[in-house]
Amino acid sequence: MLTLNRQDIINVKRGIQSDNRFILNGTDFRTDIDEARVLLTSKGWLFEEFSVLGSEKELRWCMVFAHPSRLEILRRREYLTQFGSTHKMNKWKHNMFSFLVRDEHGIAIPTAHCVVERENSDALSKAMQTIKAWSGWHP
Repeated sequence: MLTLNRQDIINVKRGIQSDNRFILNGTDFRTDIDEARVLLTSKGWLFEEFSVLGSEKELRWCMVFAHPSRLEILRRREYLTQFGSTHKMNKWKHNMFSFLVRDEHGIAIPTAHCVVERENSDALSKAMQTIKAWSGWHP
């Protein structure tokens, strides 16, 4: 159970949102990310976690993950054909971006994914740099 203190109430009145990622549905943020890393890497996925500086000069959390077999399609085709996003679709209300490549049959294949605390061009740039390094992709 999450309790509010006096400072939380003052922050709400001022329009300042506190960081509520500590406990949600009985698990904390760090535990969820560690479990995601273990699951993805156990299934052969590549995973990287990083932070970027947000517009408010605060560090913003991000992660990128991809399966090597899908990165091979990117290496063969040499370009991303689609970029999509979902907003606040997980319990932490983070955004997820998917990078898609069309295979030889014209089918859009999700190649890599990036989950970001807040939309940020630096976060997406860092995610694409990571995807490029993993795949050997030369756009």
